[in-house]
Amino acid sequence: MIAGIEFEQAERDGRESYYRISSFFKLWAAYSGIRLELALPLLRGNLATAVSIYTMNLYNFLEKYAWE
Repeated sequence: MIAGIEFEQAERDGRESYYRISSFFKLWAAYSGIRLELALPLLRGNLATAVSIYTMNLYNFLEKYAWE
């Protein structure tokens, strides 16, 4: 648990696991938030913009492609 957000951990029992895109985006938000917090203050604005653009690209991929 980080900042009150609980993350799921997939069980590996030999069966094909069910992947949830929401789990990925929770982890992505935590990772990008940590990266922004640890970035040099001078770079935070540009990094925040880049992370936002990258996240929008991920959402576009999600809408355009069917993932198995």
